[in-house]
Amino acid sequence: MHAPLQLIREDARPAGADAAPAVAETPPVAAGGIATPEAVRATLALGARAVQAGTAFLLAPEAGTSAPHRAALATDRPTAPS
Repeated sequence: MHAPLQLIREDARPAGADAAPAVAETPPVAAGGIATPEAVRATLALGARAVQAGTAFLLAPEAGTSAPHRAALATDRPTAPS
């Protein structure tokens, strides 16, 4: 899960900010490393209102992922240097 948003003090909001929704009203969406039903349940239990899952779906047949990319994703090694 990404780091939580820092809430803005009410007196620090810029002029005209009343027209935009407050940060606290934005539901948290978790992303990154969520690839199993168990991870989705755990993330929602921690307070996220939704999850964004993407990379795991690149292995689905309908994704059209190239063979080399599919092979790299199917391993337990990182696909990019850390």
